Amino acid sequence: MNKSYSYNSFLYGVVYYPEQWPEAQWDFDLSRMAQIGMNVVRMGEGAWSVWEPEEGHYDFALFDRALELCQKHELKAIMGTPTYTPPAWLTERYPEVLRTRFDGTPLVHGSRRHYNYTSPVYREKSRAITEALAQHYQMHSAVIGWQIDNELNCHLDVSFAASDHDAFRAWCQERYQTLDALNQAWGTAFWSQTYTGWDQVWLPRPTVTYQNPSLLLDFFRFTSDLTVRFAAMQHQIIKRIAPHQFVTHNAFQTMTSVDLPNFVREAVDFVSYDSYPEFKVCDLALPARFRDRSESRLRHNRDIACPDPQRTGTVVVVEREDALSQQDCRLNLLFLEHCNRLPAKNQAATLSQGDYRSSILHNQALAGKNKGVGKGRLAFKGGVCASHDRTDGPRSREQRHTYRRRKQQR
Repeated sequence: MNKSYSYNSFLYGVVYYPEQWPEAQWDFDLSRMAQIGMNVVRMGEGAWSVWEPEEGHYDFALFDRALELCQKHELKAIMGTPTYTPPAWLTERYPEVLRTRFDGTPLVHGSRRHYNYTSPVYREKSRAITEALAQHYQMHSAVIGWQIDNELNCHLDVSFAASDHDAFRAWCQERYQTLDALNQAWGTAFWSQTYTGWDQVWLPRPTVTYQNPSLLLDFFRFTSDLTVRFAAMQHQIIKRIAPHQFVTHNAFQTMTSVDLPNFVREAVDFVSYDSYPEFKVCDLALPARFRDRSESRLRHNRDIACPDPQRTGTVVVVEREDALSQQDCRLNLLFLEHCNRLPAKNQAATLSQGDYRSSILHNQALAGKNKGVGKGRLAFKGGVCASHDRTDGPRSREQRHTYRRRKQQR
C-alpha cells in the first residue's frame, strides 16, 4: 500500500448542515465561519431524503445554493454520501434492507444506520445515490473531496437479516470451495456439527450453549469483508467519475471488527478518525488525568493508516469533542499528519462539530478576540492539538503540573 494526500493549505472548518437551518440564516453562518479563519465545511452525509425525496427523483437545489454561498465566502466543501441515513420511502417500500437483531427483530426507521450491507436493493440504491452525487459535483469548484457514509459500524456492527445469511453462505463457499474443507476448518466433527449441504450453514443463531468458535471467527471475518466491500463500492464510483477529488471515511472507534489496513487499501484515499474524549469525561472509574484522552488512541490511528512500519501514512481526525474546557462546546479537531511529521506544504486539518455557533464563541475565546467569554489558546505539540481555557486550567500533563505548582505557591 502506497497512498498519500496533500492539499495546498491548512484545512480548518466545521460540519454544517444547511438542511437543518433556515435558508435565510445560511449567509450569516457561513460569513461567520470565514471571519474566524475557517476555509472548509463538511455537509450532506445525513441528507438522503433531501437528495432523493422520492425514489429515482434527485434534487440538488438546496445544496447547490449552499455551495454557492460557500464560494461567496471562499469556503471549500467536503461532501458526504448519505448512505447511513436511508429515507423512509426506502425502508417502508423495501423492508428487506433493514438491519436485523440476533433474535430476528428488524430495526426500523426513526434513527440511523438501520440498514444491512448485504441487501441487493440497498446496495443498488446506495450505488445510485453515490453515482448521482458524484456526477453532479464532479466539476464543482468548491468540492474538494468526499466522506463516504459516516462512522461505519457505529452503534451496531452486525446484522442477521435473510440477505445476511445468504451472503454468509456465499462468502463461505468462496472461502472454502467445498463442504469438506469447511467442516475440516470448523472442526464440526465435535458435537456432530457436520454440514452436508450449504443451506445448513447460517450466521450464528441462538443456541443452548457455546457457539462453534471457528464459525464465530469466520463470522467476524465476514463482517469485516462486507463492511470493506460496501465502502469500496462507493470509493470506486467516486474515483471513476471524479478522480481529482479525494475520498475518505471517518473510521470510528466502533470499527474494531474491521480489518482496517485492508479498509484503507480498498475503500479510501486516506483514513480519517473521530476522537471523542467527551464520551469518557464523566467516567469516574478512570483516573482524572485520562478521562479526556481515553478515546484518543493516536498510536492506534497510526497503525491503522500505516500498517507497514517502513512507510509513513496519513491520519485525519475528522471529529473531536473536547469536554473538560467547555462541555457544551464541541471543539472538533481534524489534523492531517504523516506518522511523524509532514512537510509544511502537506499539512492539512479540519475542525468539524455539531453546534458551530458554540465553536465560533469558543474559537474567539481561544484567539483572545472576545473578552466576554475569556481568553484561551490552541497549542500544537507533536501533531496533537491541546486546547484549554483559563477558567479550567491547562490540559497537558506538563501544563497541569505547572498550573498546580503555581496554584500552591499562591
